[in-house]
Amino acid sequence: MKSHVIIVGAGLAGMVAAIGAHNEGATVTLVDRGSVGLGTNSALAGGQFTGPTFLHSPEEFIQDTLEVGRGINREFFVRLVASRASEGFDFLREIGLDLIETPTAFRIQSSSPTVIPGITLVKKVAEKVRGLKHFQTLTGFYVTEIMVDNGQAYGIKGFDKEGKNRIIRGDSTIIATGGAGAVYSKNDNQKTIMGQGYRLTANAGLDLWDMEFVQCYPLVIAEPRLPSMLVYPPYPHEARLINGKGEDILERYGIQDINDAIMKKRDELSVILNEESKTSHVLMDFSEVPDHMWGIYPLSVLDKLHFDIRNKP
Repeated sequence: MKSHVIIVGAGLAGMVAAIGAHNEGATVTLVDRGSVGLGTNSALAGGQFTGPTFLHSPEEFIQDTLEVGRGINREFFVRLVASRASEGFDFLREIGLDLIETPTAFRIQSSSPTVIPGITLVKKVAEKVRGLKHFQTLTGFYVTEIMVDNGQAYGIKGFDKEGKNRIIRGDSTIIATGGAGAVYSKNDNQKTIMGQGYRLTANAGLDLWDMEFVQCYPLVIAEPRLPSMLVYPPYPHEARLINGKGEDILERYGIQDINDAIMKKRDELSVILNEESKTSHVLMDFSEVPDHMWGIYPLSVLDKLHFDIRNKP
C-alpha cells in the first residue's frame, strides 16, 4: 500500500517535495490557500542560487559560507548543501530550465527580459508537478491544524474556498509554508506570508529553530504608489545609492562594489542604509546607465514600472 504524503504550501519547496515524495512511491496531496507556484514568494525571487561552481570548489563554498555566517552556521547543513547542490541544478536543467553559471552561483535564465526569473522557475516546476501520476492538488484550502496523535502526524484540518470545514488524512505531513516576511513594514513578500506555518508547527509540538535569523535584503522599492518590490541585482556599475542631498552613500562608507556587498556584506549594508534612512531618503540613481542596458534583465523589469526610473532617483 502506498503511503500518503500531505504537503502544505505549493511554492518551490513544496513542489520539489511533492516530486521527491512521488519519486519515492508515495501518493501526494499538495495543499495551498492560493495557486500552485505563482501565488508564492518563489515567484517573486530573482532566481539565483549560490553553490559550488567551476571556479568555486565545494570546500571554498563551505568556507565562504561559514565566513559570511560568522561561524554560527550549522556546519552540517552547509556541507550538505555543498555536496548535494549539483543534483538540484541538474534537476532544474532536466525540467527544461536554462541556467547561467557565474563564478559563485547559478542564475535562472528567464523566458523574457521583462519576466522575473522566479516566475519562469515556478512555472517550469509546476509543469513537472502537474505531470505526476499519483498526485492531487487542493488549492483555495486554508490549513488550521496539523492533527497529531502520540507524536505522529496523521492529517490536517482546514476549510476550503467555500468555507467548508474539511479533514485530510495522511501518513505524513510536510510543512512548506514559507516564512513571515510580510509582518515587516517594508518587504517584498506576498502580503499573506505572515508566519502561519510557524503557528501550525509550534501547535503540533515541533521545535522552531533559529527564529531570530530573518533575511534582510537591503534594496526594496519604497517609492509611494509603486509596488514594494525587490530591486533585483546585478546592478550596473553606473548605478549609485545617494541620499537626499545627492551624496554617494557607498563612497562615504568605502564600499567599492555594491554587487559584492550584496553577496558578502548584506547585513552591514542593510544597517548602513537603515541608519541613512533615519535622516534622509535613500535613493537609487540610474540616470548614468546607458540606454542599451534597459532592454536587459533586471533593468528591463524596472523599466516597466509607472515611474521615470531612467531619469529620476
